[in-house]
Amino acid sequence: MENLGVGWIAPPEIVVYSVIGSIYFGLLAFAVAVARLLRAAPQWSLAGALSEEADLTDGSGTKTMLVASTSRLIAFLGMVAILALFLGFGAFVLWGVAETGHPPAHSDEFSKYLLGGVSLFAPYVVNKFSAAFSIR
Repeated sequence: MENLGVGWIAPPEIVVYSVIGSIYFGLLAFAVAVARLLRAAPQWSLAGALSEEADLTDGSGTKTMLVASTSRLIAFLGMVAILALFLGFGAFVLWGVAETGHPPAHSDEFSKYLLGGVSLFAPYVVNKFSAAFSIR
């Protein structure tokens, strides 16, 4: 343990590992609980969530059906990758706060980091706005 001269004594590394590990374990437990709840709902499926409506024609007319969407799958996988990076960098921020007792030196940089996390929801917001202003 190191006294940094500002009234903060850095905790032992095992404490920092435990705190960060318990945060990520809690997130994992939440994800598992949500997955089990969704699996128990027979009307919901990931394949259905990643599908989109398309008009298909056959001999008798046009039918609207759900078909697999490559763009939605790519967006989902991209979101998972961005979330992993966000959580990884978040662990470094937590480690730095535990070691120094202070948030990142420039609060503007920390705000940019948090704003980057909000970007995960940008496709959802754009989709809602486009649906609200579509002409049907």
